[in-house]
Amino acid sequence: MHDPFARGRRLVWRVVQAQGIVGTLLALVSFAAGLGLAPSLAAIWGAFSVALAQALAGWRQMRSVAAVETMLWRFYGAAAWKWMALFALFALGLVGLDLPAGGLLVGLIAAQIAGTWALLRYG
Repeated sequence: MHDPFARGRRLVWRVVQAQGIVGTLLALVSFAAGLGLAPSLAAIWGAFSVALAQALAGWRQMRSVAAVETMLWRFYGAAAWKWMALFALFALGLVGLDLPAGGLLVGLIAAQIAGTWALLRYG
């Protein structure tokens, strides 16, 4: 039986992988450059916050075949959950874990760019 969402799920997985890889590489480079452990952890936390939020959105959106109206509501709901999860994880890193804001923002921006690249490359 043909799964109409299989390609979409693979695309979401590739985007999340790209974001995770870029976050890990960014953290390793910042640690190797001598910036310290806190900025490196902040960079990886920012990138993985984006990746986790993207995975959540993809999971909520690519569940099953439904009517157009239902799919539209799923899209809006997935986008809302994505941004709420991203802001919650970002705030947890900033306030709860006391990570540097610069590192969090660098990780977030790098992961967003990697996600856009993966969408253009594989989508």
